[in-house]
Amino acid sequence: MKKTTGKKYKIWLVILLSLVIFLGSICLTGVVVFYHYYGMLNIEMEDDIYADQIWETWEAWDEEEYIIDTEEPENEPITEPDDTQSDSQDPDTAETSDDVESTMAEQTVPNQNEETETTKVTELPQETVNFEEMKDTEDIFRVLLIGVDSREDNIKGRSDCMILFDINTKTKKIVMTSLLRDIYVNIPGRQSDRINAAYAMGGPRLLIQTISNSFGIDVDKYVIINYWMVRDVVDALGGVEVNVTEAELEQINHNLSEQNRLMNNPYRTDYLPDSSIGNIHLNGNQALAYARIRKIDTDFGRTSRQREVIVASIEKVKTLGISDINDMLNQFLPRVTTNLTERDVLNLLMLVLNRKDYSIESMAIPVDGTWKYATIDGKAIIEVDFAANAKAWYDKVTREK
Repeated sequence: MKKTTGKKYKIWLVILLSLVIFLGSICLTGVVVFYHYYGMLNIEMEDDIYADQIWETWEAWDEEEYIIDTEEPENEPITEPDDTQSDSQDPDTAETSDDVESTMAEQTVPNQNEETETTKVTELPQETVNFEEMKDTEDIFRVLLIGVDSREDNIKGRSDCMILFDINTKTKKIVMTSLLRDIYVNIPGRQSDRINAAYAMGGPRLLIQTISNSFGIDVDKYVIINYWMVRDVVDALGGVEVNVTEAELEQINHNLSEQNRLMNNPYRTDYLPDSSIGNIHLNGNQALAYARIRKIDTDFGRTSRQREVIVASIEKVKTLGISDINDMLNQFLPRVTTNLTERDVLNLLMLVLNRKDYSIESMAIPVDGTWKYATIDGKAIIEVDFAANAKAWYDKVTREK
């Protein structure tokens, strides 16, 4: 009887030890895999990249900001797309653009017939917004995606794309919030300017501080990518489908011409034919050209197209297997610059594993009825009600499905 008991004890001991070894191997493998991914990121712990904030290209960049005058009424509202639908916007109903192509450096005289748009203002009064009820919960992880419109494969330039990602692990909802580049803000320690100038003046930390001071939104994590990375990611996903209008088609091919020239490949044959209207499959170069469209409508339309490409890419990621995701992480993480901590990256990796459970909503700041066009020092800018926009953003992020 004792021998039988002893044998059972030994069997259970072997089973227990085997289980411990198995679980230990899994944990060890997980740690190795995690640090493998984390080690690929360009982690910014100091301001070394932005120690010299005034680059030699700053003066040339500043000249490009004198923009073409608009002919639209300053207070006409722009309707954002429905949150649950595609973010594409019909250019026939959008306003005239206040942007110019970033490769242009022309100065134009503001429209003298629009009194409100030629008003000279030296500084727009602002207050720091700190709503007592705007308290982040532990369920929300926030990161600012900064897309740099650089003509070279680096992260120096202006923040042409600024999107807040609020990931609510409780409601399984991701909210993407575009910040329009022409919003006029007080940049701490600098002159008042468009919000996208903050990154060019002082890197991601100055941009984050500007957002916090203006809207009261608590941001401390950021991810910086280059527009060329967008092209390569979409290619790795096998392309994306977006709804292309006739006006957008012309601009896509125009942007493709510039991109191909910058890639020293002016004879690339990915121009879209005239029949490419409606739901069209775009490769990476075409999707980048689509996201960079500026001239046919306002910045609302441009940021809407940016979000449409991102949403389409996320939906593609949801269909990938673990092996494919691993390949993409190995390929693209080395091209990401961030200040994410190890814990942040671990949380995001868990999100990737549960990617199919999350829904995506989007919005743009400023929201309808909270802004107007103005011209300051020869630049067309957007004046906004910061408190109203902060409240609209907070309601969107914290609202249940």
